[in-house]
Amino acid sequence: MTVRPFHDAAADADFLLVMFDEVQEAMTENKSTVEHQTGSDTVMQQLEQELHSSKEQLQTTIEQYETSTEKLKTSNEELQADQ
Repeated sequence: MTVRPFHDAAADADFLLVMFDEVQEAMTENKSTVEHQTGSDTVMQQLEQELHSSKEQLQTTIEQYETSTEKLKTSNEELQADQ
């Protein structure tokens, strides 16, 4: 799964684009244990990479939220000062 920010200029709005990747694992009784472990390791690595990407995206989103909050606070203080 991959999540990316997306800005729609026509709607002047920001969205999150969620993309799902298909994970295929052939599970047959004819495969050896080593082959199965290798496939599991590959899936585990992919999941770890997705987790890492998700954490990075979450951190970016949190930073954007904090920046927006600070800007709103500043704007609010300026409006209150003008009154």
